[in-house]
Amino acid sequence: MKPFFVFVVCLLTLNVSAQITVHRKIAQRRDDFVNNNWKGIDSSVFTYNNQATLNSNTYLKTDTNSNWTYQYRYTYQLSFTEKVLEQIRENRIGNTWVNNTRYTYTYDANNHITLILYDVWNGSAWSPSGKITYTGYNSFGQFGEEIAYIYSGGAWNYLSKKTQQIPGGSNLVSSQERFTWDNNNAVWKKYERIFMSYNQDSVSIRTRMLPDTGGVWVNKTREMFNYGTSPFLLNEYVTQVWDSISAQWENDQHILYSYTGSNKVDVMIYETFNGAWNPTERSKHIYNASDSLIEFYDELNNGGWQNHTRSTYTYTGPNVTEELQYLGSGSNWNLDQRLNWSFDANGNNTYRLIEDYNGSAYAPLRRDFYYYNTYTVGLQETLLNLSALQLYPNPANQQVYVNFVTEEAMPVSIRVIDMSGKTRVLIQDFSSAGISNQVSIPCERLNAGIYLLQITNDRNGKSQTKMFTIHH
Repeated sequence: MKPFFVFVVCLLTLNVSAQITVHRKIAQRRDDFVNNNWKGIDSSVFTYNNQATLNSNTYLKTDTNSNWTYQYRYTYQLSFTEKVLEQIRENRIGNTWVNNTRYTYTYDANNHITLILYDVWNGSAWSPSGKITYTGYNSFGQFGEEIAYIYSGGAWNYLSKKTQQIPGGSNLVSSQERFTWDNNNAVWKKYERIFMSYNQDSVSIRTRMLPDTGGVWVNKTREMFNYGTSPFLLNEYVTQVWDSISAQWENDQHILYSYTGSNKVDVMIYETFNGAWNPTERSKHIYNASDSLIEFYDELNNGGWQNHTRSTYTYTGPNVTEELQYLGSGSNWNLDQRLNWSFDANGNNTYRLIEDYNGSAYAPLRRDFYYYNTYTVGLQETLLNLSALQLYPNPANQQVYVNFVTEEAMPVSIRVIDMSGKTRVLIQDFSSAGISNQVSIPCERLNAGIYLLQITNDRNGKSQTKMFTIHH
């Protein structure tokens, strides 16, 4: 499936000195259907430098008279290698842009981030507010320690700390420990410990520990990922909780996966443990001859299997142009919503329409417009520097883990986008270069269904997207 917010990069087999054409989104607009009329709600405008790297983002909303008014903007100062050195947010007050917040980034000789400094504008000058330091990088670019500070009382004060242990000659983190600063006793207070073991380069066991009242680490939860060997695919995901009375792990939930002959996820069965494994939910994926998803549905076990949610997808070429969403009612499916997309000749998503189904007809709900510009840049500037993107478990339940590798250290935005195109989770982080970065994304408050996970390089707008499902 194509992502809803698309930055299309056409890569050719050329030497790095060649030039190619890329397309960047320069604006987007959202309208809501209110009182039988379309009303503009918000919009964004993006600008880029000569290498098609994002250097500003301006956000607008409509006022009570439906006039577009500036709200805030972000501008970026870049190094000659296009690293973000400074990010400034300004708010629009009257007819003037007024400073609000600032991030500045410092790197070492190996392009590892060593300092992120956060300042706020006090009306006449920048005042320090917080900072994060990174030290102890290994040869794979994994940091050993991350410390967050808050500026208070004219001095920097500890806030939190994370340490990582990486076995020699490896880029895989074997354990992490997190601490919060106890200011009253001037000591680091234990917060969380995580151990990880691997099968090949994928996590096979993840154990979470928490401190007891005496500060001793005790087991809390464990996740196990069981893989097939040929091909290497996740076959089972198991969660367990620690029983302190019996001093042993007790089964909690698991997911069983089966695959098509093309190694696409086919059926997923969800079970909870109550003396034995009991099925609670199952889902089915249906693909066309090109292995593109054309239907997804799931069922809940309420004394028998009952329909829950369903989506069907229509394609024009490689692009999804229509999705129909259904809600289950016993053994029936009731049409709930329709989404339509339009694309330009370059494959960029230019329009999206969302409609509710009222039982007899479709009623417009929301529409979005997307606008693009064309840039000619050096090929090496367009290479997507997010790679090796892995997401597990898929489908997810309480949380999903994302592993990805970037060619250099950079600020990234990680978004979970629902099928209506709304961003439901946003995490902003900083990736280390050349190693596997892992981020945990909470999913327990998201409804079951299909989502897109999008990781974006905040310096140049380039992104990668994967589709995943959530079941509870």
